[in-house]
Amino acid sequence: MVNNNSIKKLDELFKQIDWQDDEPVTDGIVDVEQYNKAKYKILWVLKEANAKKGRWDLREFIKNDLLRYNNWRRTYKLIIYTTWGILNNFPEWKKQSRAWEEDKVKLLQQIAIINLKKIPGKSRSSDKEIQEEFDKHKNIIFSQIDTFEPDIIIFGGTAKYLDDSDLNRIKKIKNCVVVSAYHPNARKSHKEYYEGVLAEIKKGS
Repeated sequence: MVNNNSIKKLDELFKQIDWQDDEPVTDGIVDVEQYNKAKYKILWVLKEANAKKGRWDLREFIKNDLLRYNNWRRTYKLIIYTTWGILNNFPEWKKQSRAWEEDKVKLLQQIAIINLKKIPGKSRSSDKEIQEEFDKHKNIIFSQIDTFEPDIIIFGGTAKYLDDSDLNRIKKIKNCVVVSAYHPNARKSHKEYYEGVLAEIKKGS
């Protein structure tokens, strides 16, 4: 079970690194208590935060300010849908209303979300930059995964940055299910995305 002391130790790792001219965007478990109580401990691994500057906390943003961000649906809509499906016995896809989506934002408090690149990015990601940042600060990523002990890890367009040894190490953590999916903001069918991720989880369980 994750506790607040272990989270504080992770946050200290962010402070110990020389980020040069940038400041990191801290990420991880949105709400430790709700994450521990969830039916499955789910970790989403994304690329980078779309922001002009760092020194802010993605967890607090998701918990308190997400709905104030006009474009929150671009990334978080499918994360919400898919998380809801996993935590509710894998129901068939059904298109939901915008009011339903806004109501279900609170589901994000039961999960963890991390980025491979800890410093801010832009609307278009640079594969080279993400790969370089991941390779430099890989210890933070693995420390987060080790601490979170997820049952399910969903790579949202990010599995390609890990080599075989990285993936093998992750798969040994608590025998978790690892899913490689598109980024949730990719121009793909939402229905196919949802069904594909849930099918992989059921197959790996």
